[in-house]
Amino acid sequence: MIKKLKTKALQFTFGLLPIFCLMACGPDSINSIGLGNYKTETYVIDDLECQSQPLSKDQYSIDRVCSLSYPDGLLKIYPDWFVVKNDRIYTLEQYKFYVFDLKGKLLYQAGEAVGRNSFVDNEGNIHTFHESLQKIFVYNSKGEVSKVLYTEKEFDSPNLMGLTNNGRYMFEFIRNTNGYALTICDKSNRFQRGLIPFEKEHAWMGISRFFQNEGRLSHIPQHSDSVLVFRNDTLEKVVRVDFKGQDIMHKNPEALEHIGKTDEVHDSTNILGISEYQETESFKYFHYVYKNRIQRRLIKKSTNEILSGSNFFEGFDILFNNSFYLSGNQLIAIVNEENVERVRNAKRDDVWMDNYNKSAPQVQALIDGKIKTPALFYISFK
Repeated sequence: MIKKLKTKALQFTFGLLPIFCLMACGPDSINSIGLGNYKTETYVIDDLECQSQPLSKDQYSIDRVCSLSYPDGLLKIYPDWFVVKNDRIYTLEQYKFYVFDLKGKLLYQAGEAVGRNSFVDNEGNIHTFHESLQKIFVYNSKGEVSKVLYTEKEFDSPNLMGLTNNGRYMFEFIRNTNGYALTICDKSNRFQRGLIPFEKEHAWMGISRFFQNEGRLSHIPQHSDSVLVFRNDTLEKVVRVDFKGQDIMHKNPEALEHIGKTDEVHDSTNILGISEYQETESFKYFHYVYKNRIQRRLIKKSTNEILSGSNFFEGFDILFNNSFYLSGNQLIAIVNEENVERVRNAKRDDVWMDNYNKSAPQVQALIDGKIKTPALFYISFK
């Protein structure tokens, strides 16, 4: 049911073409202009489509379910983004932020937000980046705008913004406006240094994201098979995913060749790249796009066991196919009414009943209408 992931530690040499040296399981470090000293990890995926069977309900437990009390009148109620931090639940719904306590009671709302660049700092302030306006809006714990930063004055049209655990902004660029593809600011929010040089403009926009978990800020650069994992404003490690020797579907620009593969990429590959990466002390979670399908991997760090493949759980796994957030030793899943209705309205044949019986009791209660959506499911693994 559960397989172990092959792990390799690699040493990267900068300035020349990358030289990959297989090491033992312990990490090695190397000095680099901009990125500093860090360790590297490589995860080899032997089977690109599936590495683990779905977990049966005796292999995981749903520790808690929290229904969210959104205001009446919302048309969608399917959060585009959510974070559990500072004993609060933060969600983004229809361009507005909604903040709940851990029991699901609505505390306040704030807005508006556009795009995929929203983060919560350790004081509970929400930072969101509006790319078209080139502004960062900061909302305090009352939902009020406490600060507005104009990024063009200092950083000249970034594409993405990330927020480190010690309150520094990191910016990614898809146009060569300042010589760097990734930069970081100092405590005064002014340009501090470039992290990744930018040699030429990207041919087209690939997958890139920032993710925030437990003091870490993880970044998937443009056109890369690697993830940069920062502790505060220091690069802790580079995590590279080896897609069984295959490359992603486009050539890495020169700016990123030192953290990705340098072989020529052929258009015939079916891999679009890493689309999400989260990490805590207990788990790593990432997914990638292969043959136009999302393939998910949840890895238990203490044993390197893979706890997921294409689907997480036996039964009605479709209920949990939307958004996940890693928090400590738990995977938090958010479930919306649309997916529940799809299951309720499906034909109740033998296959439906088999999935129902294989689902956890809380999932059965959800289908039976005993749990209000949207709801967070806090899941731990045995």
